[in-house]
Parts: sequence; C-alpha cells; structure tokens
Amino acid sequence: MLTISEERITELLEKCNGYGSAIYPLIKDRLTGYREEDIAFAEEGLFFEEEYLLILKHIKQNQIPVERVVDIGCLFGFQSELFDGVEYIGVEALKNIKFFNQEKGNVRYITGIFPYVDVDLKNAVTISSMSLGYFNEMVDKDEKKALDKVAEKLAECSRLYIKTTPELTERLIPLFEHHEILKYKEKANYIFSLYYFSNMDK
Repeated sequence: MLTISEERITELLEKCNGYGSAIYPLIKDRLTGYREEDIAFAEEGLFFEEEYLLILKHIKQNQIPVERVVDIGCLFGFQSELFDGVEYIGVEALKNIKFFNQEKGNVRYITGIFPYVDVDLKNAVTISSMSLGYFNEMVDKDEKKALDKVAEKLAECSRLYIKTTPELTERLIPLFEHHEILKYKEKANYIFSLYYFSNMDK
C-alpha cells in the first residue's frame, strides 16, 4: 500500500509552481555519483513532478489498489522516492545509468526498449510520462508500426497513466473501457494531456 498520504501529495503539488523542484530538497543529500550534466537543473525539476503527483492524487482519491508500479521511461528513477510501500519497477531504454533508490528492497529497474521487455502489465499500475510515443524510431523504423506495437503491448495494462502524443492516445482509447483526462495542456498548437486508462471497475 502506498505510504504517501493525500495531504502530503497536495502539499507537494502546491510547490509545483514553476519556480523550482518540490522533490529536490527531499533527496538532494542523496544525489551522489551522478554526472553534473545529469542533474544540472535538479533544483528546477528532477522529473515530471506534477504529473506523478497528479497520478498519486488520482490513485488516493479513487482508492485504487496498488501493489506494483511499472514506470516506463523512468530515466534515473528519481520518482521512485514517491512510491514507498509498493513494488516499483522502472523501465529505461538508456544504458549505463545510475538508477536512484536501487538499494531499496521495493525498487528495481529493467534496461531495455519497450515493448521489447519482459514485464507484467496486467497486475500493475503502469505509468509513462513523456516517453512512449516520442521516440518511435527506437521501436520500429516505420512510425505507424512502432505506435501499433506500443499500443498492442499497453492494451495488456489493467490501469495506465500516460502522457503521450495524440497519435498514440488515439490508438489507446478504443482499447480500454474507461478513460479520463487528468491534465490538459495545449502549447504551440500541440496537445500534451495526461490520461488515465482502465479496464477495471475501479
């Protein structure tokens, strides 16, 4: 069970005001062994903090049962700090990365290109923020085939939180019984939306 409280999530969300990272002050003393260029802007933001906090808020408010989280495109995995109490599996395509919190018993990482990784999505809350849909050439040289392959694998998800391109979103909507937008943003005629998809009752 997620140990972070809804009150704590709200408190951190209020700090996501565009003037600095809400998470950096909590873990700055443990950011050792990283190259300067890897965390050069850590004080401004370590990852897509607001998106992950909105996901946690949705989970708490809807009493969604969580035992395992699969985070696709996790990069260094700094966001694993928010998932105490559940199994956190980070999936990252880049190799030779120093993953955060890997010494914790509930945290592990898989290096590989999604969807070509062995990970169970059926019994997990799956997250992908600004990863899938943006680097399609890593999946297949043909962009349409790449999107189809990613969508086919994501169809296995019980619950999916994803911020991606409209092209991938269009493929996902018919695959799930339920979907809702948690955050909508349009910038330079491009839409960046955070979606929740589910084939579960809750």
